[in-house]
Amino acid sequence: MTEDALATGPTTHEGTVVAGKFRLDHVLGEGGMGVVYAATNLDLLKRVAIKIIRDELGTSEGLVARLLHEARSAARLESEHVARVLDVGRMDSGAPYIVMECLDGCDLATHLHASGALSVETAVLYLLQACEAVAEAHAAGILHCDIKPENLFLSFRPDGESILKVLDFGIARNLTAHSKTAPNLPEDVVGSPSYMAPEAMRPDVCVGPAADIWSLGAVLYELVTAQKPFDADRVADIFDRVMNTQPAPPRVLAPSIPEGLEAIILRCLTKKEEGRFASVADLAAALAAFGPAGSAVVAARVARIGTSTVPRTFGLRTVSGQTRRQAPRHLGTVSSVRRRSKLRLFAGVLVGAALASSFAWWGAARWVLAVRTPAP
Repeated sequence: MTEDALATGPTTHEGTVVAGKFRLDHVLGEGGMGVVYAATNLDLLKRVAIKIIRDELGTSEGLVARLLHEARSAARLESEHVARVLDVGRMDSGAPYIVMECLDGCDLATHLHASGALSVETAVLYLLQACEAVAEAHAAGILHCDIKPENLFLSFRPDGESILKVLDFGIARNLTAHSKTAPNLPEDVVGSPSYMAPEAMRPDVCVGPAADIWSLGAVLYELVTAQKPFDADRVADIFDRVMNTQPAPPRVLAPSIPEGLEAIILRCLTKKEEGRFASVADLAAALAAFGPAGSAVVAARVARIGTSTVPRTFGLRTVSGQTRRQAPRHLGTVSSVRRRSKLRLFAGVLVGAALASSFAWWGAARWVLAVRTPAP
């Protein structure tokens, strides 16, 4: 434990009990804005993760609003492919915090670094699971705006089967029923440049679901080639390449990629929004042919999520003037896709990556307790 890791002040150190029930156990990751702790719910004896803004920043209403926005955005989504938000509150100092599920596994960036490019079936499987989460977000009027391998976390179901979770709705934006988001302000041009759509880089342009579809395509490109579609040493050069150049066709880097999948990836990375897939459901339907057994079922579920108009009203529904209890809707809680390869443990304990970057106010915390990867 470094002294800097405890820089949030005396109210947030190992052993502190937050809200009378969350004991802070150890730091998982930290950045300029705050710290993420592994913690224990003392009432339930359950592991959780807690994001806490540094005390000295707790009076910044803008940062507080973003943290609460992240919590509310994620809490509105029911998909098993979204990291669950369990609670939100404020420290005695006024610094806000979010309590989230604590995940075993690693993000896809770490997985790629350790294992290299994924097989086509595995990459498509992960993309389809991400599509489930993003489709529900879009149906709820939420854009993620920062889809990248670091924000796609590969964890495990109780039976050991892998499951992908979408993290970090810290810079998510809201959509209305009839329009895209309001134009970006200069300070709102945030995200990760290698995965940002061209329109997301323009401060005076509205962004819509097509921006997330671009990002999904950029992630898929990297999963099957182990290279980013747009990359450079300088951020300004990445912006220039995204705005003005075409990526190398994936099959140039990995000839075994099917031509049809290459076409899907390049369609996602079309400069003009109207040239991309019209929805995440359309993208999932196109991907299904290249995934493992059961992918068509997953794509069909994405389509149902994308067209769902059932209001999310905390399990209550008004019928004939009466408010009646409704069974919770669990979108995508049963996966028909079963991994055939066995999983093996190849590493011990890893700690979280940095939380903040110059393009995201917080960044996703990486709580990696044990990394398991598919057997080759």
